[in-house]
Amino acid sequence: MIPAPWVATNLYQWMISALHVPGRPNLAFTGRVGDIWYVFVAMALLTYIGLTASLAFRYLSIPVQGFCPG
Repeated sequence: MIPAPWVATNLYQWMISALHVPGRPNLAFTGRVGDIWYVFVAMALLTYIGLTASLAFRYLSIPVQGFCPG
């Protein structure tokens, strides 16, 4: 979906602003789609691989997906 990166960054901004961390007031996520575009590309590629690849490759891609936020 085309608007997914914008929706995801807005969701991250809302979630982080609602998060309360003791001793850290006004916690905020300042990422923009242009700053973290590679994360969305990696997530899309890993999702595509997971849907089309063999079962063995799906299991191998799981640790990589852990490094992609979201």
